[in-house]
Amino acid sequence: QRLDTLAECLQRAGFTTAAFSGSPLIVPAKQFDQGFELFDASREGFLRRADLLVPPALDWLAARRGERFFLYLHLMEPHAPYIPLEEARARFAPDVPRDFDAYEMLGWQWDLRSDGFERDGRPRTDAIVPAERRQWASDLYDACVWSADHWVGVVLAQLAALGLDDETLVEADRLAWTLRQVPGVQTATSVADTVRQVTAGTFEGSPKWLTLLP
Repeated sequence: QRLDTLAECLQRAGFTTAAFSGSPLIVPAKQFDQGFELFDASREGFLRRADLLVPPALDWLAARRGERFFLYLHLMEPHAPYIPLEEARARFAPDVPRDFDAYEMLGWQWDLRSDGFERDGRPRTDAIVPAERRQWASDLYDACVWSADHWVGVVLAQLAALGLDDETLVEADRLAWTLRQVPGVQTATSVADTVRQVTAGTFEGSPKWLTLLP
């Protein structure tokens, strides 16, 4: 609490601040609410999917017309258990049986860590998680990436509908990209671009996130 957060700095500059977190770890009890006038987070200790998280964030945005605001929106997709939108499942995971328990994969990581290798170093992946089930998990992961992309698009559409898209970091990100195309410019980085790279890093550097976060 002795350090200033970004939210606190912006609040002092006249911004109204809010956070909507789907993570059971990013909660006020861990002091993540510093500088936020509103911090909507799970109180049950479980992660919340975007379909529960985004609608109240959209309502908050709708009431911010004409105000300077800072919104922190923490989506959990794609995070195990992989439970995508139905449209995403139909597109990317149509062959995954409906009775496949998405929570099953939560146990795989512990089994693979504790018993994932033979004494000579050979992996025991196939013995612990059959290839077919790994493929199902991979397909559901792809569907969850699409689901997250969908919800980000919903937020961007709300900004556009409110006439706020030109006033957000989305435009700062686009400007950085435009500047990188100018002959003689070696590099240009926006705050949004930096946040994207950090977020991709927290997801094991998955390249899918580099194109997902605006």
